[in-house]
Amino acid sequence: MTRARTWIRRGLLLSLLWPVFGQTWQSPLASNMAFRHVQELVLAGSGDIGSNWISLPFVNPYTTIADFCAKTGLPSSGVLRASILMIDPNTGLPNTQLCGTPGAAATSLIPGRGIRVRVPNAAGARTKIVIAGSHDPNLPINVPRAGSGNIGTFWYSVPYHTTAGTVRALCDQIGLTRRDSISVIIPATGQEITTTCGPPGGINPQLILILVRGQAVKIRSSASAVSFVPMHF
Repeated sequence: MTRARTWIRRGLLLSLLWPVFGQTWQSPLASNMAFRHVQELVLAGSGDIGSNWISLPFVNPYTTIADFCAKTGLPSSGVLRASILMIDPNTGLPNTQLCGTPGAAATSLIPGRGIRVRVPNAAGARTKIVIAGSHDPNLPINVPRAGSGNIGTFWYSVPYHTTAGTVRALCDQIGLTRRDSISVIIPATGQEITTTCGPPGGINPQLILILVRGQAVKIRSSASAVSFVPMHF
């Protein structure tokens, strides 16, 4: 059975973490307008240091990974060549492509799904890119039921104009409960922080979080698949 929920509140996510990520939520433009977002990048280190999980606008000019690399200026050759990772939530399989390769040109980006960007830590590496786009208010997000490994792991491109104020609100509005969870990777430290949603309306100190615009979050729904249409400004 698929649960359906619609987003209805302000703001969104990630607490305690704003000093690490840097850019926090600000009042956005109307969501039917085109916008440009400056995305800061942490350079790659050991483990998940430099794993920048990024939200892309639902409507954007990037058709493939190669297109994203070219239009954001990510290096596509040499020691500074960036890599992009996507995870298929239905199979759990990762797909990593290097900018400037045939594989990158053949790999389409999927609206609503976040991507991981890693840039080598070398002299001259880019630490900022500009992401352009707008919102599709009718795009449904379909999160499969969580299974073994990364099956059901949905890296969600949180809209830049989201209207959820806390992770508690995010859990409730998506329809996540009990053992369902929302996670984030802090690129500066490589730490993954996972918050269990618990019962609807439940109290959990970790659910008092602040949105960092441009940050993708990981959703896992253990009870059933979840379908929702994000609300926005």
